[in-house]
Amino acid sequence: MIGWLRTGLFIASGFIATILVSVALIAVAGFRPNSPALDRILRWWSRTWFRLGGVEFSVEGAAVDQSRSYVIVSNHQSNFDIMSSLLSVPVPGRFMAKKELYRIPIVGSAMKATGMVKVDRSQHGASVHAQLTEEATANTKAARSVIVYPEGTRSRDGRLMPFKRGAFAIAIAGELPILPVTISGSYAAWPPGGIVRGGPIVARVHDPVETTGLAKSDVAALTDHVREIIARDLADLNSRL
Repeated sequence: MIGWLRTGLFIASGFIATILVSVALIAVAGFRPNSPALDRILRWWSRTWFRLGGVEFSVEGAAVDQSRSYVIVSNHQSNFDIMSSLLSVPVPGRFMAKKELYRIPIVGSAMKATGMVKVDRSQHGASVHAQLTEEATANTKAARSVIVYPEGTRSRDGRLMPFKRGAFAIAIAGELPILPVTISGSYAAWPPGGIVRGGPIVARVHDPVETTGLAKSDVAALTDHVREIIARDLADLNSRL
């Protein structure tokens, strides 16, 4: 019972912080849509959630060339992965987010104002792919990376699920490098539908995977290759936590 009460207080406090941050994002984006202040606000928001949840976050792995834009690909075990993704890579990042999130008052407006990419998971086909590619490319032209969780949803048991190919097709179409990031510890800290326990979360940043010269026929192999990178290090990191 105490755990659920603590979780309820945590979510309520985090939601209040999210509303306040959303107002700030809308205000800043209204004056300067590409202001670096947007990313500082998003990282502050991430650290606030971690402090509220008792998370000790750390990053390890490859140095990131901050002059480039990426398709950042991570595994997805918990809502804490959102904060982990924003804090793990020192480049501006915008999420591919399901359209349902845009219905949240104020928060949805902030997502639109900051350039998040809306994804309708019920729609498929070439036209949808072209639209998502266009929006992702627009972000990279604005020196922002795109953050994607190719499993499509949070893992319900902490194990890595199959990867959907959409993000990899977009990366090839835009000749964008893929930056794999393995996140470990988030499932234990806050499993889907479960009690917030906090604890250590580690993000390991890998070397980028180049897509220049690849074609549509390479999407499946690229998807499998990146999944193997994340899966290998997920097992290693899990054994340490």
